[in-house]
Amino acid sequence: MKNRLSLFKNKKAGQPIKRKDGSIVEHNGKVISEPEYRGVINMNIKNPATGEYEAMDYEVGVYKATAKSGLVYYTGTIKPSFKGDKQQIKPVDNHNVAKGNGYQPDSIIDDEVPF
Repeated sequence: MKNRLSLFKNKKAGQPIKRKDGSIVEHNGKVISEPEYRGVINMNIKNPATGEYEAMDYEVGVYKATAKSGLVYYTGTIKPSFKGDKQQIKPVDNHNVAKGNGYQPDSIIDDEVPF
């Protein structure tokens, strides 16, 4: 699978994002508006736990912005897509790898009472 990006013009661009109950979504007192473009990034990501590559989907939101100098540019957000039952790769730290493998540290001796 190739890494791919697909963007589509958003018909609701600039309008406030609304929850299912109709209320407007805000962050730090500012209304969050719909992005100019929406899309999906499909990428092959190496799973640190298994070492194998897995296909992952990310949602993209691209916003049109204007700098103080008047220059128009695009900025955006990328977040994991939670469509269907696809599992997203979660970061694995050494503690959880050891825990998952049933690892016991060398400092524990069977004869010691753990309390």
